[in-house]
Amino acid sequence: MKKIFLPLFLVGIFFCPYAQTAKQLIITPGVGIGALKLGMSEQEAASLLQGELNWLDYKDEMCSFAGQVNEVDTVVQFVAGFDSCAKYNNDLSRVMPVYSLYFKNHRLNYITVTTYGAGEDLVKTVVLDNGVKFYDAMPACMEKFGNDYLPIIWEGYDGDHIYYEKGMEVTYDAGRLTVVGIFPPMKNFRQLMAEHSSRLRAEFAECKEAAKEE
Repeated sequence: MKKIFLPLFLVGIFFCPYAQTAKQLIITPGVGIGALKLGMSEQEAASLLQGELNWLDYKDEMCSFAGQVNEVDTVVQFVAGFDSCAKYNNDLSRVMPVYSLYFKNHRLNYITVTTYGAGEDLVKTVVLDNGVKFYDAMPACMEKFGNDYLPIIWEGYDGDHIYYEKGMEVTYDAGRLTVVGIFPPMKNFRQLMAEHSSRLRAEFAECKEAAKEE
């Protein structure tokens, strides 16, 4: 599985036109999921999610991708930039199915919401603000999400679609929606990819070389 999603296998209302219950967790692209919002501090996010988070700095997170992904300059988190990353290595949060959080200048700028390692009852509470839910079929999702996305193809998966103007990244496994990334909308995402490509590839090459020496 691509980039940050590979380790997941190891982890064992207002203004919404769709009916919802008090227990539902609404994903709003470019904003957040439920009470977890982009722009929160590390302390605010960790306190809200609870559980045991593992904290990594930029270099450690970059090197954790070695052997998992080839085109690091297409990874939203690295293109957008971050200073620290927090992940659940064992049990995910019992509050919401969030796997990882990325912070830049001490403000949350990327959230990974996942079905992997999360309890099915919790996964079922998640719904996007347009009514799409986890495990919905890819054609149905694309009909609602639209065609304005950057496609990233990874071996073994149907695809990764980056809706950079909406602030959303989605991944399909066996034709079903399994992961949603949330980040601030970036209309200039393609430009940023080009600007940072050489640097990111060089940093990633160093990580790969270091991994070979271990």
